[in-house]
Amino acid sequence: MTDAQWSSDQRFARIKETKKLDIIVVGITQGPEGQRTTDFLYPGSSHHLEFFAQEFMPLVESQYRIDASSRTLYGHSYGGVLIRHALINEVTKPLFQNFISSDSSFMVVNSTYRQLETDTYTKQPSE
Repeated sequence: MTDAQWSSDQRFARIKETKKLDIIVVGITQGPEGQRTTDFLYPGSSHHLEFFAQEFMPLVESQYRIDASSRTLYGHSYGGVLIRHALINEVTKPLFQNFISSDSSFMVVNSTYRQLETDTYTKQPSE
């Protein structure tokens, strides 16, 4: 979960209780002021997602019993834009299986993400 500085505990507690799921929520705060813009928007989002894949997820999974076949990435606002980028990456670098994008700021650098989507999906062989 991105933006853990804005608590979403009740939302996930309600999901856990109503769905009877055994979940582990790992929250990441934004860091220094303005870091959200760097980490969640392109091109910084590329680096942030690489950090997730190469450093963060291996660290979390070494300390908690994570089911790698059911990882979920949750983002709100700019964090939701990070979700958009993660979905684009899933075509070539699968990391998460579930995505929750809440009140996302998709209009921010929209043309850049549209081009990334076009580039990514046109490179894939059709089935």
